[in-house]
Amino acid sequence: MAFYSGFFNSKGLDRTYTAEDFTGYLASIICDGVLDSYGMTFALTTEEHGLTVKLGTGKAWIDGHYFLSDAVYSIDLSSYVDESLPRFVAIGIVCDTNENVRDVRLELVSGTPAEYPAVPEMPNGDGIKSLLLHAVWLGAGTKSLSKENLIDYRDDDKKCGYCRCILGKCKVSDMLAQLVILNAQIEEYNETIDNLNNKIDALQLKIGDMTGDILQVGQCGDDIYYVLYSDGKLLLRGTGEMYDYGTAIPISDCHYPDIDGDGRVTASDSSLILAAAANIGSGHESGLTPEQEVLADVNRDGSINAVDSSLILSFAASAGAGNYQNSPEGWIEFLTDQRANSNLSPFFDNQNVKSLVVSDGITSLGTFAFNYCNELKSASLPNSLTKIGRNAFAVLATDVYGLTEILIPRKVKEIGSYAFANTRITSLTVPRSVTTVEAYVCHECTNLVKVRYEGAIIGAYMFIGCTALTDFTIAITCKEISIHCFFGCRKLTAINYEGSLKNWAEIEKQQNWDSHSGTSNLTKIQCLDGYLKWDDKDKEWVEVKK
Repeated sequence: MAFYSGFFNSKGLDRTYTAEDFTGYLASIICDGVLDSYGMTFALTTEEHGLTVKLGTGKAWIDGHYFLSDAVYSIDLSSYVDESLPRFVAIGIVCDTNENVRDVRLELVSGTPAEYPAVPEMPNGDGIKSLLLHAVWLGAGTKSLSKENLIDYRDDDKKCGYCRCILGKCKVSDMLAQLVILNAQIEEYNETIDNLNNKIDALQLKIGDMTGDILQVGQCGDDIYYVLYSDGKLLLRGTGEMYDYGTAIPISDCHYPDIDGDGRVTASDSSLILAAAANIGSGHESGLTPEQEVLADVNRDGSINAVDSSLILSFAASAGAGNYQNSPEGWIEFLTDQRANSNLSPFFDNQNVKSLVVSDGITSLGTFAFNYCNELKSASLPNSLTKIGRNAFAVLATDVYGLTEILIPRKVKEIGSYAFANTRITSLTVPRSVTTVEAYVCHECTNLVKVRYEGAIIGAYMFIGCTALTDFTIAITCKEISIHCFFGCRKLTAINYEGSLKNWAEIEKQQNWDSHSGTSNLTKIQCLDGYLKWDDKDKEWVEVKK
């Protein structure tokens, strides 16, 4: 009787191990069979014509030894056809540990032609062990094959089987399926915790009803009412959908648009804006000074265009008719009158709002709901929420304001365009419930560093201008990536994808999704079984197997 142990680092060769030691160890934790999480698991297919079959990629283990095929392998069976009688040909993997061989190989074994032929046995014994993958029926004088000619033994534990976990009780894919169930349970627990946290936030604000000063109350949905407290906390209570609203120029950041510096706003200023817009549209500099560019963005949307010009002409005409003074005070009065007809949210451009709690039962946040609430830092949203409307939290395009954190509830299905534009969020998780995403959702969120994306679709231009973004993970639940979604993400060099190379290839990718038609530093997509690298010479993504 002897005792053995291992493995330890060697000092002066006082510990030595052989390949048999390692294969014996691996055999104790990896059962024999086909690894069902790699490649095509040696699937066998026939051609439309002829006697060629194709064996898919795969990996198998036999007594701690492995066999791997990383390319589809064609097998011509024409030489095995008997003109008088049918026969079977067995296709399997043979591990031969004999000293003069020491190899694992693919092997074909031809059966005896007979009226009722039997599937031939793969070699076993005397240092040889085999896995029977498939058997192919070859009819007498046959010229072609179909799937009816194939017998699949991969799921037969007596002849082949799939690799199972360390306890030998479940396949790798079964174990992964159990992990999915566990993850779902964890998500359910997290949802419960999120809901409890939301209720705690709501209860704290209800206490404020009795102890705090109230600045503003009102209605923002058919059955939704709000209370704004003096400490900046805003509570929405009720059920159903919030009203949708319009937008206007925020007075909190307006500038008297005297672009030419003559002390008045006139058609001359409008002409300067149109000329600048034309220059920008042609790919040139605007022709304005930085100070003039700030003034030329009249409606504060981050761009200089004809809309800015028309606003100036409208004001100049009204001032010329004596309706307003052509002065900074007259300009603010003009904007205030415009706002009166704009169906604005009661929270529009409200710098008293510092934090938001939306109570359970509310299902949507309306368009422009908290637009230009530049001091709004946090939002507690309920699990009943299914929609976040267009520009719901969008703030000024001239700087980064607004939200610093946001947790999208796990039942949200729709996110509108510019929903979080220009905010200060640093991380974002888009849950798998999200199936509709409009454009520019995170437009120029320049503090955004980390994103986990589980939704079905990544929206067009979704992360445009997110210049700090470096950590991006895409879950296997994502099915589509839209146009220009990473444009201007100059620090993003790699994406982590939680699926195989095959899964990644199945994702629908729209034109220039990776922004490589312009300037992009994205060069790697890491998958579970390998990665893709960007070939700048041929302008394409190339697979690299592990």
